[in-house]
Amino acid sequence: MSWAEEQDWFGLEDLVIEAEQRAERAEELIKQGYWLQADLEPIALKSMNDRHLYNCIRMIEDGRLNRR
Repeated sequence: MSWAEEQDWFGLEDLVIEAEQRAERAEELIKQGYWLQADLEPIALKSMNDRHLYNCIRMIEDGRLNRR
């Protein structure tokens, strides 16, 4: 077995890059008044219902928004 085959993380670099790009996109959308939903669809903050806003606030407070 080669060194590369022994590494659990090998081949996951694209996933890390995609996660970073998704986080950058979410930050930019928030500045423009939108939230990026779990299905990656943006939604206007002003059109979100109370429950949705509550869950977003909880996500921010838990630190899940800043994970990269």
